[in-house]
Amino acid sequence: MNMRFINRLNKVCIGVIVAAVATLLISNSWGGPSDTLRRIVGIFDLIAMVGLVFCTVRLYQCGMMGKGMSPGNLPLPEKSRLDILKEHGEYDRSRQEKPYTYEFRMGGKVPAILEKYDYSKYLEGVEPGTDEVAFRMLDFVCDHFHHGSNAWAANGKLTKQIKQYEKTEYVTNCRGLSKLLTSLLLLNGIKARFVTCRPYEEPFNDCHVVVDCVLPSGKRIMLDPTYRLYLMDKQGEYLSIEGLRKALLTDEEITYNPNAGYNGGTFGPKDLADYRDYMAKNLIRISSGVLFADGKEERDVRQVILVPKEYPIEKFKYTGNFVFNDEAFWRI
Repeated sequence: MNMRFINRLNKVCIGVIVAAVATLLISNSWGGPSDTLRRIVGIFDLIAMVGLVFCTVRLYQCGMMGKGMSPGNLPLPEKSRLDILKEHGEYDRSRQEKPYTYEFRMGGKVPAILEKYDYSKYLEGVEPGTDEVAFRMLDFVCDHFHHGSNAWAANGKLTKQIKQYEKTEYVTNCRGLSKLLTSLLLLNGIKARFVTCRPYEEPFNDCHVVVDCVLPSGKRIMLDPTYRLYLMDKQGEYLSIEGLRKALLTDEEITYNPNAGYNGGTFGPKDLADYRDYMAKNLIRISSGVLFADGKEERDVRQVILVPKEYPIEKFKYTGNFVFNDEAFWRI
């Protein structure tokens, strides 16, 4: 998702550079008959030069000059995704890392825009402060908003996000859906954050964003609004993101909620098998923000990226966000 944004920004920058060069060439070949016209040409020259310098620097920062657009360079081993995960199943809790704490800002006034989508009806008959509120919010998001792989995630507070999706036929990506659900859970006083799950390699073509939620009962659960999905172990206990990772490492049986489905469709055993493979790929690096409130992004204040033991962080240009203690990372 970030890579698509960078690619589009690079195209804009290239266009600006071409336009700037053309402006300079045209203005230098055109002799205005008066001082006023020469001043106008001079202003256009200045604007073109500023645009040219800015976009050239931007393209260099993104690695368009031959260094790649990624913050690191780590190739994918020639092994199965599950084997890679199993080789990186442990964490090094003794390794030094920059301390961090989490902050959650919950509650607040219900935005008026939600009633356009019958928000209050989703909470009818549900006692406040119960686990059912979280599942109703999952239904609300999945009933009204849909997933598109090439779609964008809107920034800003809940109202701004929804207004943006009204312009895109209510389609967004996994990040957008998880941000919406996180905002709604926080609004209802439920501790939640959206978490980015990334693969081993860098650069990568695909990652996945889900919601890490502490239900009012105290139970931890992963909610995936892309599939209207949550998972359980064979005893019927909810699986958190951490719990799913452990289940994949030990090949444990997992089950799913009966109303799961992608964009209103169904979800069956083959979908579960595919999902296991997909999350085995994406549970190598797990990143989160530290401030969780309506409108806050993952990189606001600080982003922390949990990596397993012996993960080669030396392959990355910047390592200040990496953390190693899984217990601290999941302690919200």
